[in-house]
Amino acid sequence: MQSVILALDIDDILAFLLLPILGLGYLCGQRYWHKANPLEKQLFERRQQTVLGRKRQAREENADISLRIKKEEYDIVVLWGSQTGTAEGLAHILARTLRQRLRLHAGVLDLADISPKSITSIPSDRPVVFLLSTYGEGDPTDNAVTFCRWLSQSQTTLKDLHYAAFGLGSSAYQHFNRTVTWVSESLADKGAIRIGSVAYGDAANGSTEETFLRWQDETVDALRAQFAYQEHPVVYEPSFLLSPVEQPEPTSTAFGEPYYVRSRAGMGLQRLPSSAPFELRFTNSRILNPQSRKPCLQLEIDISHHRNLKYATGDHLLLWPSNPDAEVERLLRLIGRQEEPARKQVFQINPVSENGKLEALLPNPCSLESLLRFYLSICAPVSKQVIQALAQVAPSTPIRDAIEVMRNGAGVPLRIKDSTHLTIADILEYFAREHSADHSTWHAIPLSWLLENIPRLRPRAYSISSSAAMSPRAVSLAITLLDQEHSSKNRETWRYGLTTDFVTTLNRSLHTVDGAHPTIPEYRPLVPSKDGVQGRLYGQLQRSRFKLPATPTVPIMMVAAGVGIAPFRAFVLERRQTALVGREVGETTLFYGCRGPDDLLFRDELDQSLAVPGFSLRMIPAYSRHPAPDRDKIWKPIIFKGKMVLDTKLAGCHVLITGGTKGIGRGMVEAFVQQGCNVSYCARTVRESDFAELNSSLGKEQEQGIIPQAYGTSVDISNRDALSKWVADSAARIGRIDIVIANASNMHFESTPQTWQSSFDLDVMGFVNLVEASLPWLEKSPQPSIIVQSSFMGREFFRSPPAPYGACKAAQLQHVQELSHFLGPRGIRVNAISPGPIWAQDGAWESYSKIDPAWVEEQRLKVPLKRFGTPEDIANVAVFLASPLSSYVQGTNVMADGGVHIGTDF
Repeated sequence: MQSVILALDIDDILAFLLLPILGLGYLCGQRYWHKANPLEKQLFERRQQTVLGRKRQAREENADISLRIKKEEYDIVVLWGSQTGTAEGLAHILARTLRQRLRLHAGVLDLADISPKSITSIPSDRPVVFLLSTYGEGDPTDNAVTFCRWLSQSQTTLKDLHYAAFGLGSSAYQHFNRTVTWVSESLADKGAIRIGSVAYGDAANGSTEETFLRWQDETVDALRAQFAYQEHPVVYEPSFLLSPVEQPEPTSTAFGEPYYVRSRAGMGLQRLPSSAPFELRFTNSRILNPQSRKPCLQLEIDISHHRNLKYATGDHLLLWPSNPDAEVERLLRLIGRQEEPARKQVFQINPVSENGKLEALLPNPCSLESLLRFYLSICAPVSKQVIQALAQVAPSTPIRDAIEVMRNGAGVPLRIKDSTHLTIADILEYFAREHSADHSTWHAIPLSWLLENIPRLRPRAYSISSSAAMSPRAVSLAITLLDQEHSSKNRETWRYGLTTDFVTTLNRSLHTVDGAHPTIPEYRPLVPSKDGVQGRLYGQLQRSRFKLPATPTVPIMMVAAGVGIAPFRAFVLERRQTALVGREVGETTLFYGCRGPDDLLFRDELDQSLAVPGFSLRMIPAYSRHPAPDRDKIWKPIIFKGKMVLDTKLAGCHVLITGGTKGIGRGMVEAFVQQGCNVSYCARTVRESDFAELNSSLGKEQEQGIIPQAYGTSVDISNRDALSKWVADSAARIGRIDIVIANASNMHFESTPQTWQSSFDLDVMGFVNLVEASLPWLEKSPQPSIIVQSSFMGREFFRSPPAPYGACKAAQLQHVQELSHFLGPRGIRVNAISPGPIWAQDGAWESYSKIDPAWVEEQRLKVPLKRFGTPEDIANVAVFLASPLSSYVQGTNVMADGGVHIGTDF
């Protein structure tokens, strides 16, 4: 040890002594002489929390509509709720009108971007306009759900709120414009003051735009009256500034490619992501059904040159169309820019307002010709709003007056009124020809007006019909070639889809068809590419949620009509390939509806798939026009095979139904037959043609053994012996009895001894005798069930004069309770159905409508669901009660009355 110490140098000893001293000084120095660093605390902060906090604060400030109004200095606010964008578009039109006519600064806001409770703080001198669409079954749109929920739950008064409202909906649906009606009523209940009247756009008859324009004028007048606004002459104010570019850069100027593809080109990106458009390379095309009147074209597209471009089975391909040469040249001629220098002029496009934004599909910079050919939808039908806006740039007083006459719907010439499709060129050409002798009529029209009023050309979506598992580097599309002829009294015009036109022309070029098509216009962008494949068209892959089950053993059922088979063809190919590699695949069923055998697409492929070992494919075609027109035929195979969707376990059961020739009884017969039951039904009068027609309508299904027979017999149910004989004969014919339905009834509302006796014999004793005669067979059945069709009038009193109908129906309900108690231990279920007002052919309500239609309409509106029921509605309840799906339901009276039992005074 001593030798080690002696070996150390004096420097080593000093170092050992200094190290502890320096370490102690460093540790204590932070406390005694260290100066505070103001930035040191950032090392221990949760940076993301601070940044998100500021963003959250800014978002909350923007969501407060009262603060937003103050910050942006809005005079009026337009709030929209839309699912497809229609209401949003109308909101911007309204804002522009308010700015032009009343000089109001209007803010257009998404309902999802505001805090609903902040509406209570809106100043009384700042009116609010609601444009609300109704979605689905009377529901608000997704972006309006939060607002509607708050409105239904809030107890706040809105006495300072002044509002106007316009609704968008379709009368083809049951709850027509329910959202705007409910919102308007709720606002009024909370004290809000309505401006003008609520109007309802109806997409079913195409009157949404016309109704909106009329409501817009009325609302402007109401605003002037209520807020003393001054109306000003409407003067055109451009929203875009087009500045000529003297020496444009060829690499930065748009010449037809979608805008954001061109913006990526200068970034050295050789691999395009699936969300970006790309130039298509067509390898082949063929007509799938050459014998059909509606030919369908199959296009094969190679995507192997885009290495990172991948699609999944079920995805969509968006095709970007272009406008035909004739329309482009016609519009250029009308605006006086058909010559080479003017049409090739490149413009830099900028919004006039500092807060303005260029639409994503608008290229910049771009030449005028490219704008009209590739980016503006100049072939789209012109709306009345555009015709109204045209008056602002009319070159002369006669034309302006003619536009006002046309806008008001008076004096419109037949060739304009009869046409179903007028383009912007059609309108400009008409006014130049009819109201001006000068060929340069529209040469001074501002180009910014065209940008503002002609919609952007958008891509069209097509389902990919190829399987990514079988052809991952090739995409297949199936496109119907449209050839609709639109004729008027003065001329005949042909209108095609833009993409269809181009694809048809492309197909002719791929197959070297010489000469122009007699009706299809020519397209400029048909040029050979470097690979010798013709066609210049851009596409874009769009992801879809329409996918096969993740597990291939899951059975699937597909329903397609016409070219709608495209994605299902891909699904069939995918599952067939899965089976070929030895994996188990579930049952695959395809219902395919088309006009006739000549219209059945991919027939050869489907036939081949039927023969693949281990792949269970069932293809069930339905022809709507073969051999005779019958629009219902396409649905019959689906209805008759309903048990494939929901197995009610009724197939093979034997059913007795009284009163089965019409109305609810007929509906029940058809419903049980469709479930695969043998049905024996009776009525006072049954013609052999009744059940012969029913059985013949089943046709092919019956031949395949899927649908059994239905038998009808004439029986007086009030005669106990005749009823018992019918039950015994039916049991002998169909083998056994599983389900008994007492449906026959006398609907007597006259109070006489005869009507009371007749109703009692049929409704009450007929039910009692039917059960008594059927019991020996029901006790042998594995799933016995008794159902009586009672009535909502047997449960409720509607202050009508005393009559036997309601009393006898009440007696039925009482007997159901008794039977369910005593037959339940034997395994026999007994239940009742009480229908409400049912509209049936030759039924009571149809008869009433011929006598007093106004009264019938009044009664319909009293039903909470705002409609009469149908025999099918009641039959579906009977199927459920008879099936094992309701095996724990006993002694129940199902009120199938549309909600009448909750409190309606009939």
